[in-house]
Amino acid sequence: MTSRQDKHLTQFHFLPVQNRDQTVPPGPHLASPENETGYLKKRRVPVEVQQSSRKVLKGQKKDLVLPGVVHTGTRAYESFTIRKASPWDTYRKVYDESLAVEASIVIDRTCPSRVHVIRSFKTADLKIVQKVFRVGQHQNIISVGDCFEYEGLFHVIHEHLPVCLDSLVACPVYPDEMQLASILGQILAGICYIESRGLHLPSLSCAQILLGLDGEVKLGRMDLCDPKSTDRVQQHMHALGLITMELMEGDSLHEGAIGVKNLTRWPSDSDAVQFLSATTSADSLEELQRQPLLSKREWDKSHLVWLVLYTLKASWNNCTLCDS
Repeated sequence: MTSRQDKHLTQFHFLPVQNRDQTVPPGPHLASPENETGYLKKRRVPVEVQQSSRKVLKGQKKDLVLPGVVHTGTRAYESFTIRKASPWDTYRKVYDESLAVEASIVIDRTCPSRVHVIRSFKTADLKIVQKVFRVGQHQNIISVGDCFEYEGLFHVIHEHLPVCLDSLVACPVYPDEMQLASILGQILAGICYIESRGLHLPSLSCAQILLGLDGEVKLGRMDLCDPKSTDRVQQHMHALGLITMELMEGDSLHEGAIGVKNLTRWPSDSDAVQFLSATTSADSLEELQRQPLLSKREWDKSHLVWLVLYTLKASWNNCTLCDS
């Protein structure tokens, strides 16, 4: 047996528990001399640092919209408030652009990574501004934000999408059927929403449709919406047929005829050609959504990401830098 003297002996030293009210001299076990009780304290941020990071709103206060909505009985998303202030206190203009419409590209002064579009209207065009907001919100419709009234103009803030469908049509790469479905499916969803609001978007074309870097497709020019058209479904389907043909062929046939010339790229029995033909004979937009091009594919905006990036590289930069 091993003798007791050869065994390791362990000793425990129990220190008295420190009273919470008793002061302890600073040592390496404490975070800093400020922690006199041994508990961590929050560091106070100087007031001037806190204030410098906050967004400063200038101009008059915005009135609450909800009381007016309740009083008038209108839907909340149809209501908006016009701020009587300069938009340039909140945004800084960086360049002008003519995608879908002449507009200014601006950045948020407090968060420069936020890029927006500002469109300006004359104060006499208040009804047009109201029309833009009353279309409502949909994932395939260009969204709007604040509205400023300044120096005789209404300045409406829109989201920014960098690519126009016109540029994609002019791109040397043609979309395949999955990409075609991903584009047309989103356009059709936007048109169906407009229809559900009892509106018509006349002269719908590739020039009025924008794409985001994530592949999202959105309809623009809501200021052109017309509630008076009686045959808006047929007009929308005809416009969709022209858009489909331009995407497939890179241009359109003369006199607005619907058809394809390159049957090698698009065989006559392909889903794309069947969809194109259906735009001339379908009775409703829902019938188009049931076409094989859309119904038998799990199309999604993600299929468009590389195509949008390629289009952005290949297209002309139709913009003018502003003096800063």
